[in-house]
Amino acid sequence: MRSNIVIGIALWALAGHGHAQPSNVSALPEQLFEEGRHLAEANRWSDACPKFEQSLRYKDGLGTRLNLATCYEHLDRFASAYDLYRRAIDVMKPDDARRQFAEERIAILEPRVGSLTIALSVDMLGIIVMFDGNMVQPRELGISQYVDAGEHRVTASAPGLLRFTTTVMVVAQSAEIVSIPKLLPVEVATQGNVTTAASGQSLRSGGVALIVAGSIAVGLGAALDGPASAYSPPDIFVLWGAGAAAITGGVVLYLVGRHRINAPALTLGPAPLRDGAVAMVSGRW
Repeated sequence: MRSNIVIGIALWALAGHGHAQPSNVSALPEQLFEEGRHLAEANRWSDACPKFEQSLRYKDGLGTRLNLATCYEHLDRFASAYDLYRRAIDVMKPDDARRQFAEERIAILEPRVGSLTIALSVDMLGIIVMFDGNMVQPRELGISQYVDAGEHRVTASAPGLLRFTTTVMVVAQSAEIVSIPKLLPVEVATQGNVTTAASGQSLRSGGVALIVAGSIAVGLGAALDGPASAYSPPDIFVLWGAGAAAITGGVVLYLVGRHRINAPALTLGPAPLRDGAVAMVSGRW
């Protein structure tokens, strides 16, 4: 299989860039293509792909597409390779000698490609769905799409609603589904943040009160301790112990309250899974 791919590169180098170009056309696409071809011949695929990508951005050509598709295959980016082969076939003439090669590669790749379906659990007005930083068109939602193996990021946002973000791992031959839940209004998070902050402030106030009370108890015990004291040592020890416990509890409450004031709001919402969904609480406390 690898030998056929390398031979294909040599053929497409001639077929994709063999036409004469007008003198006013930049030679940069040709230069990038040749650099990519030499890197591919040296099996430096990770270096060759960017060269073909840049060449394709400057000047579209079947030879560049096929070489880039072959390059993606070597990097196990099967979905990207499949898409390029398919798009190349769409613009090829019926008698193009490269058609058979592209069709053979598609037949080999199709069983190995992973897929991802992004769907909305409910219709939401103005929602924008992003996949790895690229906008997903409404017509693509709910439809299985071939994607390269690896971790992918899906986000959904709409005016006045909380953003949804998740990651999904796609492997070869897998069929993953991301179901975007109904987005919650921003006010819910704002109210939750105010409640959390108010609770934190109460804990801090209570902690300060305990520290003061404990300090008074410890100081009183020290004042009562002495040869002429009317209180027995056990009574003084109890006073000291109670004061120390109050101070310790006050410090703990103060620190917890301080953390809650600075912590973001807790959020409650559905976490989509492939076979269903579960409720998920996130935040810091």
